Amino acid sequence: MPRQLRQPWKPEEDENLLALVKAGKSWVLISAKLERTIDHVQSRHGILRRRRLTEGKNQMTKPKRTAEQQVADEAERRALHPLTSRQKISDSQAEPEFEENYKRLKADRQAREAKLKG
Repeated sequence: MPRQLRQPWKPEEDENLLALVKAGKSWVLISAKLERTIDHVQSRHGILRRRRLTEGKNQMTKPKRTAEQQVADEAERRALHPLTSRQKISDSQAEPEFEENYKRLKADRQAREAKLKG
């Protein structure tokens, strides 16, 4: 096929391209019917496919929720599933045995590190 100058794609060509691809035709046949190079046809198909995907995403996304809506949704979720709510244990709530064990392990680790350095 002789080298052709690039020309803007017409909407009819886009429709024909998508219809031929959907019908399962080969790139060689599609390029011959549209009188474009195979590279141009494949590139344009990729552009149209990405454009169609991004248009679908824009339609599918939900509008952003306000901070009040987020707080209300979180409260509703916690009310429905109280066991799955995150629980934080503050230092005052920790058991004394845990705290003593933690301090002992920390002291042991520091002693080992000092021995290795010395």
